[in-house]
Amino acid sequence: MERGLAKHGNSLGALRKAGFQYQMAYTCLGTGDLGAASRWCHRLLNEIKLDEHEEIVCFTRMLDLLVRIEAGDHALLSYALRNTERYLRGKAHAHRYEQLFLDLVRSLRKARNAEATREAFEHFQNRFAAVGK
Repeated sequence: MERGLAKHGNSLGALRKAGFQYQMAYTCLGTGDLGAASRWCHRLLNEIKLDEHEEIVCFTRMLDLLVRIEAGDHALLSYALRNTERYLRGKAHAHRYEQLFLDLVRSLRKARNAEATREAFEHFQNRFAAVGK
């Protein structure tokens, strides 16, 4: 993938390239390659013009938070959460689930045992289900 993107990346539009990078990050997360997922997220966030493609940037920031949760990287999770909150402040496109997910991340940061973690996920699940109604 890296070689193909290096070879043909210039012929892709910015949004298509960002979409590809997002899908690679998502795929790496799904296969358990958290390091690669993180690299793809950061690559996208560092290369894309943030003002032009807010939605893909937002989704990538959320995915990066998920990668950090899965990796148990709580030190960088706090930093990434603050950056994501700062980015989302004042964005008109905000989806209802974004705030729910950020609340989950905050709860997971505070969770000190398996019971608190389970409760955080259950609370998120109940709130998320209510959004769809």
